Amino acid sequence: MKTILSSILFLVIIAPAFAENASKPEQDPYEQWLTTTPCAGKVVPIDAIENRGVLYKAENIHGGRGPTFLVKNNAEKTGKSVIEIRDARCQVIGSFGMFASDGPYGARYYTRSGGSGIDNVGLLNAASKVGSTNILIEGTNGKWIRVKNPMNREGSL
Repeated sequence: MKTILSSILFLVIIAPAFAENASKPEQDPYEQWLTTTPCAGKVVPIDAIENRGVLYKAENIHGGRGPTFLVKNNAEKTGKSVIEIRDARCQVIGSFGMFASDGPYGARYYTRSGGSGIDNVGLLNAASKVGSTNILIEGTNGKWIRVKNPMNREGSL
C-alpha cells in the first residue's frame, strides 16, 4: 500500500516538474553566459576593434614582464593603471598593470609590472576551467576585448 501511495505521489507531484524541464531545450552555455554576466553584450573580438591599434602578446620576451597588452589606438585607452583579465564566464582571473603610456607603442600593460603576475600558461589554465580558452581584457566604456587563446599573439598595431 505504501509503495502504491508513493508511486501516486511521485506521479502527481514530482513527475510534472521533470516533464516541464524535459520540454525545455537545453540552453547553450555560451548563450546563457551572454545574458547573465557583467560582460553581457559588451564583448568584442580583438581583431574586430575599429581602427585596430590593440595587440595582445603571450609573452614579453625581452623584458620578462609576462603577457603584454599594447593599446596604441587612443579611442581604446582606458586611462587606468590596472585593467582586469576575465575568463569566458566573466570571472576575474588576472590583471595587467600599466608600465608606460608614451612612445610609439602607446599604453603598455604587463601582468608582471603592476598586474597579477600570472603568465600565459596560468591564463590558459584559468580560462580552461570554464571550458574555454578565451580571455577577456577590460576595455573602454564597459567593453571587454576577447582574445581567443592567451598562448597566441592576437590583434595588430
